[in-house]
Amino acid sequence: EKPIAVTAGPLPSLPDYTIAHHTVWGEYGFELFLRAHGVSDQIAGEAAAGWGGDRAAVYAKAGDTNPLHAIGLVRLAWDSEVDAIEALADAVRALDQSTPGGTLVNDETRTRWLALDGTVSFVERRGSVLTIGIGVPARVADSVISDSWTALH
Repeated sequence: EKPIAVTAGPLPSLPDYTIAHHTVWGEYGFELFLRAHGVSDQIAGEAAAGWGGDRAAVYAKAGDTNPLHAIGLVRLAWDSEVDAIEALADAVRALDQSTPGGTLVNDETRTRWLALDGTVSFVERRGSVLTIGIGVPARVADSVISDSWTALH
């Protein structure tokens, strides 16, 4: 079956940021993301199995080549809401293990972390779609999270 097409666009809340790079992870790419963040091979493979389509984008200020200043956003579409719920749980596990700091919000559809560097990471689910963000400046986190649902579609 053909993947669900997902495109990346600008972030209205960060007009001075542009897309530095974007790509499709694919089912295997999501599995590798989970494994790279401490999720076991078996669980990562099971979580990735319902993948339907995605787009990963790196946003950066024009001329700023420091990767520590970049924001990573991913939108993942799943074959079903059940697949998305499983993927959410494992993405939360992955980021929880790799984000030094504290948990701001943790409920059945979203988790947010405040990292020691003052950035926010998040995973959020709406129906059969997930968004994931890493490195979002805390001062604009709510706006960027909202934008992640429209900038990546």
